[in-house]
Amino acid sequence: MAETIESSQTIIPYQETKDLLYAVAGLLSITSAYYDIANNEQEKEEAKYIIKGLIDKWLEKLSPIPYINGLTDELSEIVKRKLWEAVPDITENLFERILVETIIFKNRALAGDDEVVLETLADTLSIHTVLLLESLHGSRIEWRNYPVIKSIIWDTTDTCTKIQKLASIVAISLVLSTN
Repeated sequence: MAETIESSQTIIPYQETKDLLYAVAGLLSITSAYYDIANNEQEKEEAKYIIKGLIDKWLEKLSPIPYINGLTDELSEIVKRKLWEAVPDITENLFERILVETIIFKNRALAGDDEVVLETLADTLSIHTVLLLESLHGSRIEWRNYPVIKSIIWDTTDTCTKIQKLASIVAISLVLSTN
């Protein structure tokens, strides 16, 4: 029988979810590489369509995410590049980790994992979120200009809520970068 992570939302078959997330991450990397070498606009459009579908599949596994007032506005200012333009700048390993760990860490937070473990997971996800946002922005970000995001990334109080909010940042960033 597969391991499960329980939350108040649902019981998720852990290994199946993890396998699916790795498959989605791998397909996203392959499709992004295909986009880079595509010879014509039709091939590029097909690659974009596949990337959007894979992100939608990823979002299905992540949802629901908490609403955070002002977050979408700040992310709209930060996200300047499309995902298929930014993926080559992010190592395949890091992008895979962002996609897989965001969901796994969120589920562990919802399941009420040990606080020390959650602190480590929150720190890791914070670093990954910063790297993703800087890649989607195209350069280093001046965080003082984005108080909502800054308060989430550098929050040191409630790690369970922080992880869920970081998952929201990642999700909204990926949606903005594919639309």
